[in-house]
Amino acid sequence: MDKNNSQAFTVFVKTPAKKFFRFKFLAIEASSEEELLIESTFYTEHDVMPEFPHYEILWCNGGHYNGMLLTDMHLHKSKKEGDYFYSQFLCFTGRIAEKSVKSILLAWCIGTAYRFETGEDMNDAIKRFGGSIDKFISDCQNKGYGGIVH
Repeated sequence: MDKNNSQAFTVFVKTPAKKFFRFKFLAIEASSEEELLIESTFYTEHDVMPEFPHYEILWCNGGHYNGMLLTDMHLHKSKKEGDYFYSQFLCFTGRIAEKSVKSILLAWCIGTAYRFETGEDMNDAIKRFGGSIDKFISDCQNKGYGGIVH
């Protein structure tokens, strides 16, 4: 894998309670199954194999976030041997195409801030909207959640 084919992102989210969160990520491109940093069993267990190029998004905030345990967030700890062994990756089982990395990061971060503020898991909240993450994010934005991706 060409490590130069990666991009750093910082996402800022504001909640209705005027709390602010900063999330840091590194999106790393894989052009083949051999270049994936997450073990292939993660994808087969979720019945999704990535199309290439595919981006895996590395969590760069450290071992906890604002007192929340990482187990309370949608992150996956890589079990694949190598430079990123035991690193935390954003858990999103859909295809992450280059053009959608920013929109996926923003949705994940708003959903995570929603979890911090309400205690409700974003996947449970998304179910109330017929499984539509777009409708969930729109509802969050209508309630005062907002964010930007740098």
